[in-house]
Amino acid sequence: MERLLFEERLALPAFDAAYPPTDATFRRVHAAGAPDWDHVQRVLGRYMWSQPGVQLILPVQLETPGEPRPAWVLVDIGWVPTDEADAIIRRERAAGVIRSYAGIARPFTDELSARIDVARWRSVSPAAMAAELGVQVPQWVVVDGEGLDDQAPILDRVPPISGWRSAPSQRPHGEYAFTWFSLGLTLAAVWLSLSFSKPPPPPAPDGGARNRLSSAG
Repeated sequence: MERLLFEERLALPAFDAAYPPTDATFRRVHAAGAPDWDHVQRVLGRYMWSQPGVQLILPVQLETPGEPRPAWVLVDIGWVPTDEADAIIRRERAAGVIRSYAGIARPFTDELSARIDVARWRSVSPAAMAAELGVQVPQWVVVDGEGLDDQAPILDRVPPISGWRSAPSQRPHGEYAFTWFSLGLTLAAVWLSLSFSKPPPPPAPDGGARNRLSSAG
């Protein structure tokens, strides 16, 4: 998504996660409800300040008075160090039944092969995660916290570290294409160089060496 469109969507009023618009992509959102800490999901391989950690994806049952069926949403509450995850989850669970979250609605493409086991994943996968929980959720996740500029340092030091960058994080397609084209050109040049390089002459056989020695004598 182009930066201008991203900023336009970000400038729209925040919506209630229980009553989302048709296109919630990269819009501000708030969600209030009961977190299901028994089914918090961990996305592995996340690093912060060179420290290994996990991203916590929390199912939240939203407050929808008068609705025939409760609505659910997934909330990315942030990064925690791997060895502190269990203690942090216990602490967060003890903070109260009803919680409020505010951030940005970020879309994700489902990767059905992303699951490692019932609570650990290689990537964020909303529909697949929800299927494990037996609920339905949108194809976007509430990324909790405040927006940060591209180069702004992360000041939060108390896990879970929440927040999001206030610019799209994808690289332009043209840059990807140029990178792969350059790599292919380099490999072709190396192959041609090896193909046309002159091999060294083979060593003389032993018999030829003896004949040269006899003639010299």
